[in-house]
Amino acid sequence: MAPHEKRVAVIAIHGVGDHQPFEMARAVGDLLQNLEGEALQPRYCPFHEEVVRLNVAPVKVKDRLKKMTSHSKVDSTWGPLGALSASKSIVSLAKDAQVNGLDHLFMEGQLSEYRAEGPDETFQTLRLNGKRLASPAKQGQADTIAEKDVDVYDMFWSDLSGVAKAGLRIFGELYQLLFHLGSIGVNNVDAAAVHFKNSGAAGAWKGFGAAQARAASVLARPIVVFNLLLLALAIPLVAAAGLTHLDATEEVLTTGLLAFAAGTAFWGYGIIRRGKFASFRLPVIAFLTLSTLLAIFVYRNPQSLLQDVRWREASEIAGATMALVVSLAAAWFIVLAYDKRRPGARSTFLRSLKWVFPPMLAYAAGRVVLQPCPFLAMTVLLRLLELTAWWLVLLWGYFWLVMAAAFLAGYRAVQATVREDRKPADPPAPQEADRARRTNWTARLTLTLPATMFLMLTFAGWMGIICVSLPVFPQDPQTATQHCAAGSRRPLNGPAVLCYRSTLPPGAQPQSVNGWAWNILIDTGSSFMPLFLLLVCAAAVISIWGMAPSIQGEVSPPGKNARRSGDAALGNWLTNGYGFMRWAGRLIYLGMVLFPLAALGAWSRVWQPDGELAVFLASTAPFQQALGVVVAGAGVGILGFGGRLSNLALGFRPLVRVALDVDNWMREHPRNANPTARICARYVSLLRYIAQWTKDGKGYDELIIFAHSQGTVITADLMRFLTAERKATGGNTFADYDPALAGLDKMEIRLFTMGCPLQQLYGLRFPYLYGYAPSKSDTESNTEQLPRPGDLGMDLWINAYRTGDYVGRHLWRPHPWERVEDISYRTWNPSGNVPKHIWAQDNRVEFAIGPGAHTHYWDSTAKSIGETMDVLLS
Repeated sequence: MAPHEKRVAVIAIHGVGDHQPFEMARAVGDLLQNLEGEALQPRYCPFHEEVVRLNVAPVKVKDRLKKMTSHSKVDSTWGPLGALSASKSIVSLAKDAQVNGLDHLFMEGQLSEYRAEGPDETFQTLRLNGKRLASPAKQGQADTIAEKDVDVYDMFWSDLSGVAKAGLRIFGELYQLLFHLGSIGVNNVDAAAVHFKNSGAAGAWKGFGAAQARAASVLARPIVVFNLLLLALAIPLVAAAGLTHLDATEEVLTTGLLAFAAGTAFWGYGIIRRGKFASFRLPVIAFLTLSTLLAIFVYRNPQSLLQDVRWREASEIAGATMALVVSLAAAWFIVLAYDKRRPGARSTFLRSLKWVFPPMLAYAAGRVVLQPCPFLAMTVLLRLLELTAWWLVLLWGYFWLVMAAAFLAGYRAVQATVREDRKPADPPAPQEADRARRTNWTARLTLTLPATMFLMLTFAGWMGIICVSLPVFPQDPQTATQHCAAGSRRPLNGPAVLCYRSTLPPGAQPQSVNGWAWNILIDTGSSFMPLFLLLVCAAAVISIWGMAPSIQGEVSPPGKNARRSGDAALGNWLTNGYGFMRWAGRLIYLGMVLFPLAALGAWSRVWQPDGELAVFLASTAPFQQALGVVVAGAGVGILGFGGRLSNLALGFRPLVRVALDVDNWMREHPRNANPTARICARYVSLLRYIAQWTKDGKGYDELIIFAHSQGTVITADLMRFLTAERKATGGNTFADYDPALAGLDKMEIRLFTMGCPLQQLYGLRFPYLYGYAPSKSDTESNTEQLPRPGDLGMDLWINAYRTGDYVGRHLWRPHPWERVEDISYRTWNPSGNVPKHIWAQDNRVEFAIGPGAHTHYWDSTAKSIGETMDVLLS
């Protein structure tokens, strides 16, 4: 190798969205391969692909957080950050890269208990081997461009933060938004409480944190558990109803065969799990034998069964009991999986089964015994279903109270901060009031948004389930009313009728299952759905209006010849649109505040059955039934065509993935395998490989990290963490912190980001966790130009953005909308010549590449990205 020839490693890390392995590295390779030099000759020789398999090892953590808190506090709070808030430890602001900083300790809590196991132990990455060709000096320039070896590595992480494929992907995304989004608000408030520990506002913020955690906990634990119980009761109910469509012989025979299959499956499961089945061998053999004898008896005596309704009742009770056991077992396994992500769900489920379910079952069975009726199994299950629904109503009422308490506590915390902010200080106190308001806004949104979505999906989902399942029940809608006046009946010949008398209101008359199902939806608050949908639609219209140009740019990015006059207009529109979108959040808050009034209003029809409100509630029934049909059809369509539907989301899908990836990146649970720990372990293992890689006895001279969107946050947080740990060793070298990273000490490390959300999203909405990347309002009173490249261990940081990017925009540049005119290796370099409209200061470089949205940074509309990358490699 020639003495002047150098080797450069490039790490390409993608952003939000559904990505494929090796996609980002190939995009960078194509970007460089398409660059042309003199006489239209390529500047890079063809890249060759090579797959590299790396052993994954966790990030080295000193676990200082464990000394500052205790496991008992972690177990009794929302997570490690909550334990830090509850402790007496004082930490530093998340500004400088230091091991006792708030952001460092938060990340330490995420990383400390992770151990790579199973598939996580190996990471398969792609390396593109290429070369930047030498270029002779141009007239008027003294230096030639030397030849360099360039290796591009793919840092793929989407598989560690995504959800299942096709239709299940949509349900998985909704699941995350519903049950995990609240944890972001809790962590945000806890971070503020840690920040204000030494101030006069400490008590108000501590109370705010407790109220926010309580509200989020009610939504994420008991409400989820009781909805799961409701579904677990509906499954055996529908199963028992399905048996009624068979004749007596078929019904008993089917139940016996199902019992035999269930016993065999249970036996096989035990053998697979334990390797033996000694403890339950005799009961299971007896159960299987009895099931077989029953099937033989039914086969030999069909006529006697047809003349006795009791055989049918017994078979339905047995079938419903088996289905109930299976559905509760399935719910238990779901809760076990959920408990890893939201600790406390398992104990909540067990308490509900111990203290709530048995009394409900005893009451339901007692009511039926005192008033004997046909369809015993279904009547008991309907009673259980109704009682569980009313338990849910009580839980939602309690959630509304604790949510209101959290809103009030947030207001008190902000006011306490304002009072504290006005106190004289030397030097002057920082302007904390704006940060406090933004923290409170994030807390409210992360509480009300998932609650709103959960309410809407719950009611809509049950409407769909009712539409699908009601035809299974024994009833004739045309004659149900007159038959139910005399109660349920089950003749040997002719149509059977199942009627049900509600527990509430007292004195209710028997009615068909159809009428009861729709009425209980109204009684529990579904009559509010039309107004709720109206408010949500209005909020959606406001949001779409605020982001319309960006969404258009996402679907159809402007070409390189787009009018330059539109740059400032697009940037200003989006800036004003964000302010306008606050009204969308206020509409969501209004919907949640008004919701309890709907449940109370539904009960007015008990006292005034002919009143105007009762007439209105009755008028919502057709809407509910129509919505149920739509939901049922949509559910089938999503499962069947989910992969295609995801492609039809156009510019809106990235917005959902932004929320999902932010939620995953800030999640603390499960402690041993949260997404942040898994992503960082993979990333640092790639860094270790690059640091130790050699060829002909020589390693890399330079490292360039090419990061987009969420990849810039992952890179910034991890490199900041490693830099703080390196500085804490005393020698200020990677070799002292982690010998496997020692090779990085000899490299020049540069960061090239695009669509970076550090300031626009993270610094704005999480001002205390991301104090090192303050938002624009903080920057106006801060002349330090944060974030600093040195805090990330970077020798240079270049940031590019589009003026219509709704996720990431400028970090430092004071006049952000002017587009850069010319970038090439001939016209500029980061430490020398700087083209017009490129901002450069203290190892920071920033520029806009023109109009467009978030996902078009390396296609034909963004040639300046490739040129800038070539500048770094030249």
